[in-house]
Amino acid sequence: GDARVREASWECLVRVAEHFYEFLPNYIGAIFLLTECAMNDEHEGVMMQALEFWSTIADEEFEISLDVLDGKEDSSYHFIEHSLNQLVPLLLAQLTKQEEIADEGTWNGALAAGAALSLAATVAKDPIVAIVMPYVTENIQKKSTMEDWRFREAATFAFGCILDGPDPMALGELARSGLSYLLTALSDVNPLVKNTTAWCLGRIFEFVHGELDPPLIPTEQLELVVHTLLASLQDELFIAEKVCYAISKLATGYSDVNPSPMTQWFEQVVGKLLETSTRGAAEAGQSNIQIQAFAAINEVVSASSADASHIVAQLTGVVVHQINGFVQLTPTSQEASEQQLETLNLLCGVTSAIITKLYSAGDQASKAFDADSVMHALIAVFSCRDGYVPEDAMLAVGALTYLTGKQFERYMPAFYPFLEKGLQQTREWQTCLITLGILGDVCRALDEGFVPYCDSIMQILARSLEDPDVPKAVKPSILASFGDIAIAIGDNFIKYLGIVAPPLQGAAEMSIQLASVASDEDEMDYVNSLRQNILDAWSGMFNGLTKQAVDQHLKPFTEFIIYYVETIAADAKNEDLSVLNRAVGVLGDAAANITGIGVLFQQKTFVKVFLEYCQTKPGLDEKSAWSLKMVDAALANTRS
Repeated sequence: GDARVREASWECLVRVAEHFYEFLPNYIGAIFLLTECAMNDEHEGVMMQALEFWSTIADEEFEISLDVLDGKEDSSYHFIEHSLNQLVPLLLAQLTKQEEIADEGTWNGALAAGAALSLAATVAKDPIVAIVMPYVTENIQKKSTMEDWRFREAATFAFGCILDGPDPMALGELARSGLSYLLTALSDVNPLVKNTTAWCLGRIFEFVHGELDPPLIPTEQLELVVHTLLASLQDELFIAEKVCYAISKLATGYSDVNPSPMTQWFEQVVGKLLETSTRGAAEAGQSNIQIQAFAAINEVVSASSADASHIVAQLTGVVVHQINGFVQLTPTSQEASEQQLETLNLLCGVTSAIITKLYSAGDQASKAFDADSVMHALIAVFSCRDGYVPEDAMLAVGALTYLTGKQFERYMPAFYPFLEKGLQQTREWQTCLITLGILGDVCRALDEGFVPYCDSIMQILARSLEDPDVPKAVKPSILASFGDIAIAIGDNFIKYLGIVAPPLQGAAEMSIQLASVASDEDEMDYVNSLRQNILDAWSGMFNGLTKQAVDQHLKPFTEFIIYYVETIAADAKNEDLSVLNRAVGVLGDAAANITGIGVLFQQKTFVKVFLEYCQTKPGLDEKSAWSLKMVDAALANTRS
């Protein structure tokens, strides 16, 4: 028959597996026989779609396994586990059908088979190891003919594919025994073997390295590992990208070790990665090397231990110098302009990682940090394009607020215009969401120091809530921002209650209506997002205002708030722990602050029942106990 028909038929089967998995049991045997034929089809598209079918089956069964962990019924037919002994050899046979020239953008049969093998490993777990390892052992060192590179690469690829899924302890000895060989294979004569070896090392470091006791890498071998990887950064760009990945995962594996054995190489590793990040611009061809190098630097910084804090602080100067250098460039083309912005975003990402690490290391580490030079550089990034609000720079500012605390106030005159601009970028809704998060960070840092900026900010937020064109994804976070501002400025927030209360009540009514008609998980996720943020806003006001102000100004809204919590308590089928947590908190806040609220609690008998129920939920017991105590006290005051 026509190969195009065969390919299209497999495409249909892929869709069936994706949408009608439950109807497959009667047909899976026949489909497997067709799979055997497809693996030898002269038309590669047929084979690729057959592989996609089994990838889809594995993906569906993995998702079902996650649902089972959440307490849902096991609806899996376990096709992958039952067919493992027959399916895996078919997949392994395709791994030697590689392209001879590396092209990262080309999808081929070998990569499709590897993807199916990886997904099968996440489902089948330990049993897949015994099926794959004989293939790996037989082929990973083959060097009899010039074409044997295919077997070395395929065997390395196969081992890398089965590292996510099986128990790390089951893989540990295999990884230990193979580590020396893989380090040597980074110097293989074939670039594809080197590329896959670097990727495989990264997978070992990601899924096995940090899980073993004793460690995967003995202390005396770590120097060889680090130096071998750093030397391989000089290799071809597509290989160096995988080496960056391996370095990042090697460092991450030591994130819980203090002091980290990586500390002694921190400066050398970061220096080489910074050097590598410049290669993409200097060498011809398309490459992600800059992105991968900066991602690795972020991981190395984030995973460093406290004894490296002084070196992390010194890195700030290097990064600030690079930011200032790139800001001053004048792009001569659209491509150069985009490259400049991409580099600045990556540098801002490193800045965030540095600040976050120094903040977690404590006051001593923070003293060596030059916040002024960092903020000056970030303001320069904000200023380098009109109408552009770089998200990574905004996130770096958010991190800086934690490190500087109230001292951040001195940066507000320069930063405020960009905060305002970010909040107004509602069409770029992700930028707006990030800026709303940073608004909360600034409020927490400044407290009442934020008062001078509140009138303008509140007007912007109110306009965005009223604007029907503002994406709905943004509006829940705007509501939560009211709570952040209230906590920061205290009783100064009273003047804004007329602006805040109507949209909060309107949003609550809308969420009640949406919950009654929600037909899928996405719609219910949005309802729960609304619920969380509405409750956060009220909680912020209860906790930000003084008790006297709460009693005077929030009392008129208390009955509606409790009614709203009642609708949440009644919606058992859409229960969400985050929503329950906030509802419990708001009930306790109201009970602790509103005079005479016990009368309302007498009428609303659900309150105690709800709190006692929440007390049985993981993570809610302490807060529920506190809220119950406050409610009981309010009821006692009513009776006395």
